[in-house]
Order: sequence, then structure tokens, then C-alpha cells
Amino acid sequence: MRFDKLTVKAQEAFQGAQHLAGEYQHQAIEPEHLLLAMLDQDSSVVTSLLSKLDVQVGKLETDLDAGLKQGAKVSGAAQHGTTVGGRLQSVFNEAFKHAQKMGDTYVTTEHFLLGMAVDKGSAGKLLNEAGVNADNLKDAVDEIRGGRQVTDAN
Repeated sequence: MRFDKLTVKAQEAFQGAQHLAGEYQHQAIEPEHLLLAMLDQDSSVVTSLLSKLDVQVGKLETDLDAGLKQGAKVSGAAQHGTTVGGRLQSVFNEAFKHAQKMGDTYVTTEHFLLGMAVDKGSAGKLLNEAGVNADNLKDAVDEIRGGRQVTDAN
């Protein structure tokens, strides 16, 4: 992963996901942690995108929290060594592919969201159940951006 190629908001979202994994006492950071962290960000483009797609963001947050509470917990020294889970690595790979296709220099939270739309775990399933898929999400991103590209980390 190239953290230097993430926008400031994307870096903050990842740090939030790391923090949430610790709070839930999970050893690996997964897409659900990242999605919840992105929904918690101030003036989040992710929340705007999901609202544009008529997603009940509060329900999504509640469902994510409930699922994370059921995850396996670790304690002691292992708790401090959170790793990036395999599914989150796949989301990152998808996000970088989307950024490249869109001509963006940096990976944004909307790229992460696009990567999650095809995730086979809880994050992807919850998004799909809420009516979000890769196609309608891509359309919403294009509409919000108005043809602009991300060429700056800010």
C-alpha cells in the first residue's frame, strides 16, 4: 500500500479504521472498520454520496456497529498490533485501480467506497442491501465531481 498516494481525508479514514479496530479489540482492520470511519468523518463526501443514493446512513452505521461487535476479539499485547486484513487489502487494490481509471493522482475515500461496493464481506453486502452497487456509485461520484480529477492530497 502506498499511503503517500492517499488524500488527507483517506489517510484520516484509515487512521480512524485503525482506531476502531482497536476499540472493538480486533486484530485486523477490515472494510467494515474503514466504512464506519468514513461515515464518522466531518463533512464526509462518502455520506453525501450515500445520501444521494437514498441510503439510510444511520441504519448503515448501526448495522456496521452490530456486525463489528460480533467479531472475534483479541486482548493483551496482540491488541496493539492491528494489521491490514486481506479483504481491506483487496479494497485498497480496487481503490487504486479506480483512481487510475479516473485519471486521479491520489486515492480518495470515494475510491475506497467504490472498492467496497464489490467486497464479498459485510461491508459490501450492507452497501448492496442498501441499494449501492459499483455502477450507481460510479455515476454518483462522476456527478458530484463534475469531471474534476484529484491531483492534490488535499
